[in-house]
Amino acid sequence: MSKQGEKWIYYLLVLCYTVQFFFYTYIYLHITRLWKNSLDKSNRTFRKYHFRIWIEAFIIGLIGIITELYPTPLTQSLFTICYTLFFIHFSIRYHNYGVEAHNQIKKIAPALISDKIIIQPEESQEKKILKQNNDLIKEKIDCWITDKKYLHPAITIQNISRQIGINRTYLSGYINETYHTNFNTWINNLRIEEAKRKLTSTSDINLSDLAESVGFADLAHFSKIFKQKEGLPPICMEKETNHP
Repeated sequence: MSKQGEKWIYYLLVLCYTVQFFFYTYIYLHITRLWKNSLDKSNRTFRKYHFRIWIEAFIIGLIGIITELYPTPLTQSLFTICYTLFFIHFSIRYHNYGVEAHNQIKKIAPALISDKIIIQPEESQEKKILKQNNDLIKEKIDCWITDKKYLHPAITIQNISRQIGINRTYLSGYINETYHTNFNTWINNLRIEEAKRKLTSTSDINLSDLAESVGFADLAHFSKIFKQKEGLPPICMEKETNHP
């Protein structure tokens, strides 16, 4: 390649460097205008820090352009000294910036703690809908229990779902979460509580009739479930109630 060609490439690279220099200078000034007014007045130290660093970098950039256009021993030495001092100063300022930021946080932290402001996250729409659904299910189940429809011997979760107008999956999930048990155990518990009320309020009750009246198919199954829940068979409770 001829010397003339090398010269053109050299000046093209210098031009690229110059364009980049002024482009990044514009970007810095534009961004600075956007955020500088949003900072609290107490943060002047941070503003001064950024401005000083930018001024130093700007001066070094200009010296770099001059050095490329007029490459004399003086300009090259000046450029080398300036960027060396700049990076030494930048390292010190970077360290001090971290220390000062830590001190600023220590000053702000006690005020934040003393205020004792607890910001509750906004409840999501999904959770609001779930809560509304649960409230509706509870209201309908309470009415269903009050009407003692659990005494029907062939009751299933599908029956209840149709009776109260609640989706079977929602209903099953609500029972599991609220009563910490499955559907069959929940129904049996309701029936056993009803049987206990009848045992304590009625004398000389026939246990087979009692089992049938609270929804169990036979006395054996009723006695088994009763003992599992209460720790003793229904006949023992019947004797304790009627023959203390």
